[in-house]
Amino acid sequence: MDEINSAPTAPITPAPAAPAPVLTPEEKAAKKKAMLKRLTIVSGVSYVVILIFIFVWATLSYGKEFSLFDYLPISQKGFSGFWMVIFNLMVGVLVVATLLYSLFNVLKSLFIKKEELEKKKHASRMALYSGISFLVLAVLWLVGIWFLGPRLTTSDSGSPIVTDPEITIGLTSPVAVGFDAGGVPIDEDVYTILSYTWNFGDGSTGSGVSTSHTYNQKAEGDGIYTVSLNVSYMDLKSGAKFENEYKKEVVIENEMTAATFIATPDSGEVPLTVEFDASGSFDPDGEIVSWEWDFDGDGRFDDATGEVVEYEFTQEGSYEVTLRVTDNNGESALATETIEAGSVGGLRAVITPPIGEGDSFYVGEEYEFEGKLSQIAEGKIVKYVWDMGDGSATKQSSKVTYEFETTGTYEVTLTIYDKDGNTDSTILEVTVIEEGEAPVPDISTVPAASGGVVSGSVPFEVDFDATGSKDPEDDIIDYEWDFDNDGSVDDTGTAASYTYEEVGAYEARLIVTDSVGNTEETAVSIEVTEQGVVADLESDLSNGEVPLTVKFDASGSTYKEGSIASYDYDFGDGSTYTGGSTVTYKYTDVGTFMVTLTVTGTDGKKDTDSVQVVVRPVALTACFTVNTDSGNAPLFVSVDSNCSQGTVDTYEWNFGDGEISYDRKPAVHTYAEAGAYTITLEVTGDTGVVDSFSKTVTVK
Repeated sequence: MDEINSAPTAPITPAPAAPAPVLTPEEKAAKKKAMLKRLTIVSGVSYVVILIFIFVWATLSYGKEFSLFDYLPISQKGFSGFWMVIFNLMVGVLVVATLLYSLFNVLKSLFIKKEELEKKKHASRMALYSGISFLVLAVLWLVGIWFLGPRLTTSDSGSPIVTDPEITIGLTSPVAVGFDAGGVPIDEDVYTILSYTWNFGDGSTGSGVSTSHTYNQKAEGDGIYTVSLNVSYMDLKSGAKFENEYKKEVVIENEMTAATFIATPDSGEVPLTVEFDASGSFDPDGEIVSWEWDFDGDGRFDDATGEVVEYEFTQEGSYEVTLRVTDNNGESALATETIEAGSVGGLRAVITPPIGEGDSFYVGEEYEFEGKLSQIAEGKIVKYVWDMGDGSATKQSSKVTYEFETTGTYEVTLTIYDKDGNTDSTILEVTVIEEGEAPVPDISTVPAASGGVVSGSVPFEVDFDATGSKDPEDDIIDYEWDFDNDGSVDDTGTAASYTYEEVGAYEARLIVTDSVGNTEETAVSIEVTEQGVVADLESDLSNGEVPLTVKFDASGSTYKEGSIASYDYDFGDGSTYTGGSTVTYKYTDVGTFMVTLTVTGTDGKKDTDSVQVVVRPVALTACFTVNTDSGNAPLFVSVDSNCSQGTVDTYEWNFGDGEISYDRKPAVHTYAEAGAYTITLEVTGDTGVVDSFSKTVTVK
């Protein structure tokens, strides 16, 4: 058998790897450029993200006690200024760069030939991307300037002067302002303070670490007083002396209106007609726009309006009449005078009661009523007649002793006579009870009951008041409330509040108890309905100078059970409007207007809401222009007062050379001799307010 020998197998060697392609210089440059482009984009995005993070963090943390600044060797105030500079610089550069790059690509796309479509598209895309980047960065920049900037610069004014009131802007004079320099940044371990010297900006000075000053009037011009504090101190080691100055602004925006009036006459017999003249009232830095009167002492200024009014007092008594004047800045002032309205012939009947005011009379007890304090101007009282109010016969005497036989409330009347038959009467109301009677509970509510029922829609909040409850011995010790008539006490005390969350009919009960255990109760019916139409009216302005444009917004009105069909506006000046939830209206007259919104649902249900708008007259301001302010003699000068504002009643021109004119627009004035002449215009408003304005003309 033949032996077959196999040939040895050669080892298999893998093929060598293909050599890396050799990049041409152009390809290397393109690769490097692409990498640089990606790096630039990543860096730019990272930079913007970091800017946004710092912006948001600084905004939210500034002014808080805890922030990252606690761990950094820099103050938050110092960093704030540094950050704003860096923010403005860096973002400003980016905004300008992206804008220029966007404009460059826009122009580039316009000049590329139509045949080079890809290049044209690329330029357009780059213009779009850079334009979007410009808008994003510009918005970020503006937000940083408008929102973050004020927070960083106004949170700490840098002045160590502490004032009372804390806010010294928008004050009304006269006003007392307290100043305290206890926080001046002087290390008293190193220095000793020698003196504090204050200059209050109005010519007055003071001293001491704490002081106070009263500003009686508004500063000329913008009303700003600059208060300066000069602190003198000495180095404890070297004895060297130093001075630091700190400043604080006090801004007086308004001077208090002075209210005053004359009553003619201020006393007399009823019916007494009195003329009230408030023409002496004035506003030092504006004008009075309204005069309101309260003649009956109820605190409401609804009895008359006007500078001069008349009022008739038909009942005798002493009346405190109050005037409220309001100026064109909305500031008010009060003045009060007393009017004595007497009886015919000077008669005045007076009853001296036998018990204290508010005390009760008891059945079966005798009481003595006195009339001896009654008065007469001349002569004497010839007759006293008593009517006890219970149907018994009248009695004639200066005093009577009487016993009431039944409980009840009676009007005891005393009538006095003089020799001519003139009379005057007065009434004393007395309540007669049985001794040991139970207290009488009384409930009043807000909102008030109508037809014995307090009604409203859910959630319905009702305020309950039991102060009208009475007790013969005036010793009620317990007030218990059961608002839902479930037998349990929900609250105690003379006043309580309860919110009804569910629709239904309820009975709110009050139980009162006196010191001897007598109790009595009363109740009021509560009706709670589904929430209906709710009108909600808001305005962007509540006051301003005429003409005043106000935007009214009723979009907060709701109707959960349906939909709103209409919004009806009454602007308070005779004009109305029916339309959408928002409306803009222009007031062309001066006055106080109550704007009423009526919202109507699709089912006819309605609700109203109101806001008040005060339209002030334009403040009186003198102003004029001249055709020239210098020239050779003879110089012809014409003046024009059309830039004056407000209601001007009279004009007075002083040309500085002895010539006066009262025309609104005087004739051309001639200056014959060289010199400097001051032209002054003084205007007077229809309420007596005066303002002036001057300019100098130089004649060569």
